[in-house]
Amino acid sequence: MKKKDVKERKDPKGLIGNTLATIVFLSKSQRKTSCSLYLAARSLSDTGFLITLFIVCLTDLGVNIFNVDGICQVVIFLTYICGFLSVWFVVMVTVENYIRICHPFRVNQHCTVRTAKTVIGGFVFVALLLYNFPLWTTGIHVGPDGSRICARHSVYDKINQIVTYSDTVITLIVPMLMIIFLMVAIIYSILELLHRQARLKGKRQKCNERRHSSPQSKVTKLLFSVSFVFITLTLPSHVIRIQMTVKYLYFSSASVICPTMAELAIQKVFLILYYFSFSVTFWCI
Repeated sequence: MKKKDVKERKDPKGLIGNTLATIVFLSKSQRKTSCSLYLAARSLSDTGFLITLFIVCLTDLGVNIFNVDGICQVVIFLTYICGFLSVWFVVMVTVENYIRICHPFRVNQHCTVRTAKTVIGGFVFVALLLYNFPLWTTGIHVGPDGSRICARHSVYDKINQIVTYSDTVITLIVPMLMIIFLMVAIIYSILELLHRQARLKGKRQKCNERRHSSPQSKVTKLLFSVSFVFITLTLPSHVIRIQMTVKYLYFSSASVICPTMAELAIQKVFLILYYFSFSVTFWCI
């Protein structure tokens, strides 16, 4: 299995935090803005990811519900779905913040609740279309000792290999490049604004200071923090994943492909950071 099929313990605070974040973003006063809908959708997908991870972790505690036919396929299916949706909702949060900062006169045109609902529904449809394969390529394998293990069917190895590489592009390379590009554009726009402000004096400067303490400014800071924290926590793990993918694609020697103890330790640390990124939405509020 891929990066998402790891048995790591997760802090229940992540589930609690995401639940509280969802309640906040869907409250009567918040759900009237598009950014709140994206953040609520991201909190829900993060919660789904953590629940699937928790089910896998129960195996280590002797509760072997993951290796039950039906649950096995659904858990892996939801892991892919939630992982895909989470990263792309962060992309949409970054896009919205880019519009608010770099093209403020287009906010009323593009940053609407109707647009957000359409985009969220579109991503859910695409996710279901792309990631239904675990439902029919995965099953329960019984070992010689009678143990039951949830694993991929070997007959679908080619399909699973193609899907793994495609997923790397769809949920890693493309969204990460988009987020980084938009973040650079946002930072550049903010620096330009600060430079202009530094040249302003008197009443006009005070006016700008009041504007930057407005609710609109707080929204942009919130969206920026969500994107920044996501990049910080997930980029190291993504770099390691790309490195391993390149090794498998271009090297056949086992000594090259097989990671060293130091590399395994680094992967472990970065993977923990990656999983932690599914638990921090509430703390960005």
